Amino acid sequence: MADREPTNNSEPGNNRFSKVSRTASFWVLLVIMTVVLLQIMGGDEETFSEFSFTEYNEQLTAGNIHDVTVVNGRQIEGELRAPLLKEGVEIVRFRAMLPGEITENQIARLEEQGVLISAEPERQGWGTVLLTALPWLLFLAFWIWIFRTMQGGGNKAFQFGRSKAKLISPDKPQVTF
Repeated sequence: MADREPTNNSEPGNNRFSKVSRTASFWVLLVIMTVVLLQIMGGDEETFSEFSFTEYNEQLTAGNIHDVTVVNGRQIEGELRAPLLKEGVEIVRFRAMLPGEITENQIARLEEQGVLISAEPERQGWGTVLLTALPWLLFLAFWIWIFRTMQGGGNKAFQFGRSKAKLISPDKPQVTF
């Protein structure tokens, strides 16, 4: 009985729930700070006004489109030559969805009007980035958890199957009072 150390669970921060909540809050804070940092570093994305395909055709026929970017073959983002007043707001940049894939006739119409044409592949959203990074983040979190439990003397990682029986040696004198 002399080998046992007294345990004092009344100290703040000593119980298991407190440790788990501190670890969980750390990870939540880390994820939130990462998302905020990525949003800040992403830059100020210019706002686009949504045009219907009919409005886009009207502006193209009027010769008011300066340049366009075709995104994924189905969406057109562009800039007007002269600002358009719509609901009291001047519109310079627009975005329009095509009813289907862009055709050779549409490209020819754009070239006839002297519109600068460029294209870019589909942009990845946050969902795709998170799904790509999630397995790596879970793997990293698992290893951090393993190393933290191995360092802590009380947790004793990987010792869940070991016996807690003590070896009694006849050579060692037992002192009892």
